[in-house]
Amino acid sequence: MKRHGSFKKIKIPDFIRSFKEMLVQKAAGLSVIIIFLIVLFVLGKAFLYRSDYFFVRTVEVRSAFLDKQSVSALANQLLASYRGRNIFKISLPYIGESLRRIYPDAREVTVNAMLPDKIFVSMKFRKPVAYIKANRIYTIDEEAFVLPAAANAQLTNLPMVEGVDVGYSQASGKRSISSKNMKVAMELLKELRELGIMARYGVSRINVRNVENIEFYLRSGVEIRISADGMRDRLELLGKTLRDSRLLLDRIKYIDVRFKDVTIGPK
Repeated sequence: MKRHGSFKKIKIPDFIRSFKEMLVQKAAGLSVIIIFLIVLFVLGKAFLYRSDYFFVRTVEVRSAFLDKQSVSALANQLLASYRGRNIFKISLPYIGESLRRIYPDAREVTVNAMLPDKIFVSMKFRKPVAYIKANRIYTIDEEAFVLPAAANAQLTNLPMVEGVDVGYSQASGKRSISSKNMKVAMELLKELRELGIMARYGVSRINVRNVENIEFYLRSGVEIRISADGMRDRLELLGKTLRDSRLLLDRIKYIDVRFKDVTIGPK
């Protein structure tokens, strides 16, 4: 029988052997780094979650709407609930959501952790710009968001909006009035503020039942007639008319700016 020829041992080139050894060394070095990072992470986490350095000691609340007494009471209430707890284990979104339920008229509630041991709460509230008198009084902000009932003293400084479909109930879960006429009223109030008419002359009442014939009354009692179409231009024309030094408001019943030419009706 013939003997099979023996295979020759293949010699691995030196550069491949060197490359292989380099890979092994790098893998070993990388493993050491990974282990070091894992240990560092575990120790760091243990320090952050167990060290009393990060236990809550103070709560700061800032709000331009709440008085000092209310701010202090809220800060003390939160501190009583979270004092001595690890700041990393506290659910800040939960605190924010709880405050939104307590203060439904808050536009923005921000809760942050200020390391090492402080909870910081910032609250921005909605400001009333008008009210609606329907089955009850609805105080609203610039987005027609229904606010908690205001005191009578506050209502005297706000314009009353008429001619809107309220369509609002607390039971429905809706928080704003979104009818077409309400949107027109909000746009009118916005333009009056931006053009300075609200600040200079004041507005006591707005009727938007007919958006082509909107009526609103200045604090002096003068009736203004305007339409929703081209509202900005018409209000600019109104502002120019009111600034005319020859105009005596106490002798005027109404000013109509619905058309190209301004009509002024005497008393």
